[in-house]
Amino acid sequence: MNEKSFACSSHQAAELYEFELFVDKLYGFIVVKETGPNPEVVIPDAGPIVAAIKCASGRDPLTVGKPCTPAFNYIKRKWNINPSRTMMIGDRTNTDVKFGRDHGMKTLLVLSGCHQIEDIIENQMNERDDMVPDYVAPCLGALVPETIQIYY
Repeated sequence: MNEKSFACSSHQAAELYEFELFVDKLYGFIVVKETGPNPEVVIPDAGPIVAAIKCASGRDPLTVGKPCTPAFNYIKRKWNINPSRTMMIGDRTNTDVKFGRDHGMKTLLVLSGCHQIEDIIENQMNERDDMVPDYVAPCLGALVPETIQIYY
């Protein structure tokens, strides 16, 4: 017997098959994200892996990461947040800002990461208001007031 095979009785095989059907119905194909960090750059990230599994299985995944609603519903329930009193802060318009806008939160895009002012302008021009933040800051540190130094 090679390392890729295993032996089991017909009863065990039937149980295994039933378990596989159960898992298939219950869990299906779940991913956190379906795309990579930049669709114009080819690198081995989630996108190609998810695409390969989609092709091989012939199934579409249930996506549970930002900006999808299941992620928001979990966060809202777990921490009892009020979206109208919550701000989503992030560096991506297509995940962080969209997540906040889609779920009734104010949004702040920090320009120290992936997306920049040009991306906001492009989203506005393409009428992608769901990816236009309410506020913009150069970095997260810009939200903290400068400390006053006292010399003795």
